[in-house]
Amino acid sequence: MTTITTRAGKGSPLTSGEVDSNFTSLNTDKQEVLSEGSFANGDKTKLDGIAASATANPNALNNVSEDSSPELGGNLDLSTHEIITSSNRDIELAANGTGKVVVKGNTNQGTIVLNCEANTHGQTIIAQPHSEGVTNTLTLPAGGDQEIVGASATQTLTNKTLTSAVLNTGVSGTAIKDEDNMSSNSATHLATQQSIKAYVDAEVAGAGGGGVTVEDEGSALSTTATTLNFVGSGVTASGTGATKTITVSGGGSSGITVEDEGSALSTAGTTLNFVGAGVTATGTGTTKTITVSGGGGSSGQTLISSGTVTSASSIDFDSSVLTGHESYRIVLSNVTPTVDGRELRMRIGTSGTALTNSIYSQSLYQYGVRTNSQQYSAANNSYLYQFFYITANVNAMGTGTAENLYAEIYFPNFNSTTGFKHAVCRVSNYSYLPAAMGQRISAMIARTQDALNFVTFFAESGNIATATYRLYGHS
Repeated sequence: MTTITTRAGKGSPLTSGEVDSNFTSLNTDKQEVLSEGSFANGDKTKLDGIAASATANPNALNNVSEDSSPELGGNLDLSTHEIITSSNRDIELAANGTGKVVVKGNTNQGTIVLNCEANTHGQTIIAQPHSEGVTNTLTLPAGGDQEIVGASATQTLTNKTLTSAVLNTGVSGTAIKDEDNMSSNSATHLATQQSIKAYVDAEVAGAGGGGVTVEDEGSALSTTATTLNFVGSGVTASGTGATKTITVSGGGSSGITVEDEGSALSTAGTTLNFVGAGVTATGTGTTKTITVSGGGGSSGQTLISSGTVTSASSIDFDSSVLTGHESYRIVLSNVTPTVDGRELRMRIGTSGTALTNSIYSQSLYQYGVRTNSQQYSAANNSYLYQFFYITANVNAMGTGTAENLYAEIYFPNFNSTTGFKHAVCRVSNYSYLPAAMGQRISAMIARTQDALNFVTFFAESGNIATATYRLYGHS
């Protein structure tokens, strides 16, 4: 009988050479025992490590391949060998249940190398290092055969949706059109910045035509037009960049209006300034009317601002509208108070603030007829008050049916810094007793030499219930 190689410690592995030698020895001993027909205790002790009381096992293995469910008692060291198959069979790793095939790291991250068919070069799949603290799942894409997208690879992507994409440097491809004339007119392609600029510049440079005409007694200017062409005697245009100035010298006294003839408004200019005697603009919303009174008239006034108020504590005009003219005229109509029998008062000022000190003096004459048909008239003076009277208590505003006030106030030296400020006021009022109908004419002086840029109207108490106002500038 031969000698079997063993290890003293449990679980200490034999080398592959020792395992082969032991199986050869066991097979030789088995043949000797079978040829003799008996297996005495003395023979059994020749097998080191096998108990003397053991009996022959008819299921003993002749080869490792005969074990249908082998288990390792320790780590399997392949040494310089490989796990291979024959006849083009696959090598399959099948973890049980939810188990995984884990490629562990050691001094480096877990790594798998996929070689080419000649085993001369390969591509490495490697995990993030321990320092990154990464534990995640990489799911391969669904669909047919395809490539994984690389950070630096040149690849063609199909049917991809990018959310919050950041595109740096430049974009190219057949979906990007560089056409200065936009000739393809595509709904699915993008245009380059250069082609957009070239197209807009060409359209702006070529804009023109008949279009809008300046004519007498016209109506509103339509916002559907994109070019304004002014024709006629005395029309001039000046200015560069985004601001253009249209000057109409005019010739008649009836006034002319810019009206729509259906052409395009040039996009090169974003501001139209109309200058000349008697240029006014009216209208709200998308429709505007520009009226030029012409050069033959004598009024020389421009409507600067107009509108209505309801339940307002005051009607104010500040430096945004009180600028650019030598004198101003304010017209108030349909003025009513929220409290019956209240005076309408006025102050002037600078820097958006009314002057409230005692600088206001005025002389007035008023007359009217009372409800009993009696005539009424009076002359009054006020000296160094803290406001101007537009109406006084004997002819105050009322809240009765159809009661309302009309007033015109003219400021001849609003911007002067060499003398006190003048104002002339005319008032027509239908109100409560004692003057059912009345008119006042007032000469007003404000003892200030400062240039003014603020006017305010307010009720004696309560608010102004309704009023319509117009501000004109005089050259």
